[in-house]
Amino acid sequence: MSINDINTYLTTKLGTLTATGQKFEAVYSGMEETVTGFPAILFELSKYNSKIFTTSDNLREYEFRLIFMTEFENKTRAQALAILYPAIDDAVAVIESDYTLGGNVDFCNNNVGQVIVENGTNGAIIYLEMMLTCTKEVATAT
Repeated sequence: MSINDINTYLTTKLGTLTATGQKFEAVYSGMEETVTGFPAILFELSKYNSKIFTTSDNLREYEFRLIFMTEFENKTRAQALAILYPAIDDAVAVIESDYTLGGNVDFCNNNVGQVIVENGTNGAIIYLEMMLTCTKEVATAT
């Protein structure tokens, strides 16, 4: 289990949301400056904590920042949110369907923040940020 394993798992699982008939156009592992295809998910590791209880017991917390965004040009706020909210529900459902992220962690918690409107490189965007905190207790070598 590593940061890369969790990142790969999230890339694969969230990537299923871009298939035909799904609500996302793009998933990026990393905070890209230029996003093509909306709605989109961008994510990357934002924090890593390790609590060392003994020389053989370690509690690790991996916090991933996920950004759910859609374009806001020529739409009302209500229209943009009507696109974004169901898409976020689908992303959360994918994560919750395997809360151990393929056995890479023991459990995850998520917290979705406020709606933000900004000007992006492709025009106005509206987005929400979700913090996904994943915890794993590991036995370390002595």
